[in-house]
Amino acid sequence: SGAVTTVATGNILIPPAQIKDAIRTAWRTVQPQIIQKNVKGLSPAAGAKEFTKEGGQSLYRFLLDQGMVNQSAAYGDVIGLIQDAGSTGVFDFFKKKMPQQIKRFLRKAQELYVAEDDFWKVFNFFGESYKIRRAYAAAIQAGKIKLKDVPGGSLDSMEILLDATRNVRAMLPNYAYVPELVKASRRAPLGNFVSFPAEIIRTSANIMTKAHKEINSPIFERMGWERMFGFLGATAALAPTAV
Repeated sequence: SGAVTTVATGNILIPPAQIKDAIRTAWRTVQPQIIQKNVKGLSPAAGAKEFTKEGGQSLYRFLLDQGMVNQSAAYGDVIGLIQDAGSTGVFDFFKKKMPQQIKRFLRKAQELYVAEDDFWKVFNFFGESYKIRRAYAAAIQAGKIKLKDVPGGSLDSMEILLDATRNVRAMLPNYAYVPELVKASRRAPLGNFVSFPAEIIRTSANIMTKAHKEINSPIFERMGWERMFGFLGATAALAPTAV
């Protein structure tokens, strides 16, 4: 679903070299990395572009503080179901008898589940920050704005990264945005995994709204068209093709 959402946001349309860098950044940033350990990363003082490209623990902490990562909607429902069932004492026997090897395996499985969701969020964050910088640079070159009009007064400012995190939170499923009423409905006989469908409704509306707003902007028009075509491609082409 993360890959399909990446198509829907239009972030799959960034240049191949940027796609390669986005994958590298996501790989170096998500928790955990089984094959190799995460790099420490750079300080934000190194500049927003290099800070993002390097990835690592420092970038993950930044994105975690912004509420962008570690917020898988499906994983939130899984943990909620386990907690609901656990309150009855049904797992007490298994907690006592389960071998440590199985416990470690289950912990790793949980970490990998979250990491897969975070991978695509970091990828989209990279794409959004790249396209925002590209839009401002093109607007400056065309004489539409001056450098001082860019948030933070620089194409390498942290304000651009904050804009990118807001876009990702708005357009990718995020458990923090699921209403309590929806979360509670998993206890009703309607279905256990209710948060992800609810988030698809929210994020789909946000993608279309954002695309329309960007298309009508003299600075972000290209981003808007990319987002619009990406969303139409994800909804009109990918689903029938998969069937």
